[in-house]
Amino acid sequence: MRVNVAAKLAAAVLTLTGAAASAQSSTFDRGAFDAALNGATAAMAKLEHVTNEVETSAVLDEADGLALDMATEAYGSSLFTAYQIAHEAAEQAANSNGQSGDGRLLSELEVVAERDETRAINVARRWERIHARINQGEIQEVGAGARLLSPAEEAQRRTVMDSLVRPGFADIARRGQQPRSQGPFDSLWNALFPEVQAAQVLMCYGPCAAQNWPACITCIVKAAPTVINAWNEFQSALSAAGPCKWYRPGACLKRLWALVKFLAVVA
Repeated sequence: MRVNVAAKLAAAVLTLTGAAASAQSSTFDRGAFDAALNGATAAMAKLEHVTNEVETSAVLDEADGLALDMATEAYGSSLFTAYQIAHEAAEQAANSNGQSGDGRLLSELEVVAERDETRAINVARRWERIHARINQGEIQEVGAGARLLSPAEEAQRRTVMDSLVRPGFADIARRGQQPRSQGPFDSLWNALFPEVQAAQVLMCYGPCAAQNWPACITCIVKAAPTVINAWNEFQSALSAAGPCKWYRPGACLKRLWALVKFLAVVA
């Protein structure tokens, strides 16, 4: 009888230990993931709001530039945080055969990223028109104290940034209305951003959500360096562009296209 009791106790201890280990191994934070996606959604709404304000008021001022800078950085940071958590959850699920973690977070991330990719393209396109309207004198630039521009600032303001001109981008903006496997827009997109062809993130959503764990783990391990590189390139692009200022509307454009490029990798 004592042997049986001891065996039962030992089995119970092992069961509890296994449950505790499983709980400890599932370290991803669902609440943080939701907060990151909500943060991205709020930042995209802010980008659209600032764009509406500039277009409606026909004025670009210090506050507009600061708001665009903050929203661009907040969106990128939120999206990358959400990706990191989704990646961790999917990796845990794949390594434990679904006993811990969650492969569905990648699918939730996909929904937000694909939706916001089109929105970001549209915002960038609108800022191209804002840039043109500034050069044509249709939108005023108002700085602190309404100071006059220096010759260097005026020259910079008048410079058309050829690197930002995207012929046919109106068509690319409509690509979000079609399944990714259809239409001519993917080839045009790849011509503009050839490096994002290497992104395999989209391919991971299906197998991870379907609990095809071998394919899931292979995919997310392969995709991780691509996303990390894209994040680093996004930060470098923001630094290179400099802040969005009322006398530097081209910097606003550069920052927005950098965000579009980062979204293209995640989405």
